[in-house]
Amino acid sequence: MASQIQHAYAVAIRAAAKKCFGNVKSYATATDANYQRLAKVLRGEAIMRLEDIAAAHLYLGIPLPHQTRESK
Repeated sequence: MASQIQHAYAVAIRAAAKKCFGNVKSYATATDANYQRLAKVLRGEAIMRLEDIAAAHLYLGIPLPHQTRESK
């Protein structure tokens, strides 16, 4: 499940970065992220960190995950 969540975020981040910044490299530069690491994360070669998700939320408007559990 974790890899599916990371993949979903990677797809959303790549699309939003292209729309908002023109490309992923410009997004990395604008947000002070390490481009090499970010590129690996978006290709699934490195683990996405919570800070990556937070940055995507702040700079790209990607919503944070929300999950509710119903009481049994």
